[in-house]
Amino acid sequence: ENWTTLIAEDTKDVLEWASCVNNDTLVLCYLHDVKNVLYLHRLADGSLIKELPLDIGSIVGFSGKKKQTEIFYQFTSFLTPGVIFHYDLAFQDSAPK
Repeated sequence: ENWTTLIAEDTKDVLEWASCVNNDTLVLCYLHDVKNVLYLHRLADGSLIKELPLDIGSIVGFSGKKKQTEIFYQFTSFLTPGVIFHYDLAFQDSAPK
């Protein structure tokens, strides 16, 4: 009765996991074709903030807390060994390092 859909179900992509960070941001990991994609959405209304750039491959690890602005994720592929990226949501114009 009181549920609200913030982000509609995608007809093609599969939601693998979601995490709340920075008190008001959802990190969503989808499987799109043969690769993972990461999206940042506003928790209040579900609007898209940013898509984090990823090559073809998989997210095999993630760390982020609801009350912190930083996230860490581990990316791997057949050509890339596991690499851990850091992204600070306080600086949304920056790229993951």
